[in-house]
Amino acid sequence: EAQYTDAAFRAACTPFVAFIGVIAVLDLMLAVVYPNIVESLLTSIVAKAVSIAARLWADRMADQQHARVLFGRTVIAVTLLVFLGISLSYHGRSLPEPSSAGVIAAGAVIYALTVIYLHYTAVTNAHRLAFLAICALGTTALPTVSELGWPTEPLCTCGALLLGEVVGYLFHRQMRFAFLEQPAASRSGRLPVAHFATAPVRMQPWSLTFTDAELEAQYTDAAFRAACTPFVAFIGVIAVLDLMLAVVYPNIVESLLTSIVAKAVSIAARLWADRMADQQHARVLFGRTVIAVTLLVFLGISLSYHGRSLPEPSSAGVIAAGAVIYALTVIYLHYTAVTNAHRLAFLAICALGTTALPTVSELGWPTEPLCTCGALLLGEVVGYLFHRQMRFAFLEQPAASRSGRLPVAHFATAPVRMQPWSLTFTDAELEAQYTDA
Repeated sequence: EAQYTDAAFRAACTPFVAFIGVIAVLDLMLAVVYPNIVESLLTSIVAKAVSIAARLWADRMADQQHARVLFGRTVIAVTLLVFLGISLSYHGRSLPEPSSAGVIAAGAVIYALTVIYLHYTAVTNAHRLAFLAICALGTTALPTVSELGWPTEPLCTCGALLLGEVVGYLFHRQMRFAFLEQPAASRSGRLPVAHFATAPVRMQPWSLTFTDAELEAQYTDAAFRAACTPFVAFIGVIAVLDLMLAVVYPNIVESLLTSIVAKAVSIAARLWADRMADQQHARVLFGRTVIAVTLLVFLGISLSYHGRSLPEPSSAGVIAAGAVIYALTVIYLHYTAVTNAHRLAFLAICALGTTALPTVSELGWPTEPLCTCGALLLGEVVGYLFHRQMRFAFLEQPAASRSGRLPVAHFATAPVRMQPWSLTFTDAELEAQYTDA
């Protein structure tokens, strides 16, 4: 347990600094868009600067077990101070004018990602649960800031925290099983996600394809087959979200129904491809299906506007929801090892399509297409890093065990030597190695 937590904590330093830096920039952008909550956002930015300084300080400590405990305490203290500062900023003053629902959607995404990071960095369970409790209670107690009001605002935040906890738990579990699959002699002070850069580089730096054609075929076969069930689950959830948006925003119901039909076709195509013996041919056909369906969706939406007056502008929340869906879709295309040509074609169609179509929200043009293009870019960057990590993990497997399987697909077959809920290894030395790396 000590091996694992040592390794995980040390490995998470650079991603944390990058992640918090990006969130601070997003806070700054929100402060410009929503000046009525600028004091709250500036308090959050200062807290993030303190967190980055604390994380860099912890990374320099020799005892990473002590460092992760101190960092966890810092996270709790900073979170408490942020909510206290926001509360004091409202004291004796009239409440700010309600903002758009978009600010709550953006905050929900940030909350969910933060909880996932706390799992990734192997912060102690007590500190992570304390963070969840403070955020849930703090957002419930503070005055509402958007048109959503109470109790919708705190419910959105608590839902995001819960989603982050579930996704983070699954991701954390996956990382621990990967750690167990390493040879015991190679575990000390390092983690698969931390030492990928030390693996022999046998792939193109940008396309991430292996120079060995046989190795590339092994990886893409395994990745494509492993991604079938997650794809069906992911697209099914997105279709349900589209249906919910169609109820909330009836002025764009035709566009959303077109999207739902396209998702049903995509699920059918993916299940069909999974049954093919030749997975290389299957992934090419599936990539072509994705491109064809995406083109037809934008064509259908365009035709639905033909000869009709444009719908009444919706809330900015519909664009925020769409941006999250776009980003997650691009990350999935990396995860499933769809060819680079098909993925880039998908990006181009979505970027050009959203730029050419009429706007549907109060954000208008060019803010709407900029939000979508930003989400596509974010998804591409995160997907690239995730994809690269998966390929290095594949290279680290013994050559005899690579054919037809992928680390992320067979973690559940590893010997279980950790607590089912806290995910700590029963072996204290192993836990320290993981959290250090």
